[in-house]
Amino acid sequence: MLWQGKVLGDPDAVTAALQRWRDDLVRVGLEAGATSEWIGGHLVDEGFPVVCFESRHVKAALGAMTVKTDRNDAESEHGMGTDHE
Repeated sequence: MLWQGKVLGDPDAVTAALQRWRDDLVRVGLEAGATSEWIGGHLVDEGFPVVCFESRHVKAALGAMTVKTDRNDAESEHGMGTDHE
């Protein structure tokens, strides 16, 4: 995982946050939600490698965790995104 953080929920803010790692990114993971198609579509148009996780699958995988934190969630989602290349 290169970066975990918070930005405004619009495509330009997400693109700007990811720009510094553009050449090193293998995949940008987004959890399916109200804005994921909008933001994900913008990132794809900008040339970023995007994968979108279905919320039910993420919830099931994270439900097995003994200690649930935002950091652990992000690391687990990262692992989910790297299993199938």
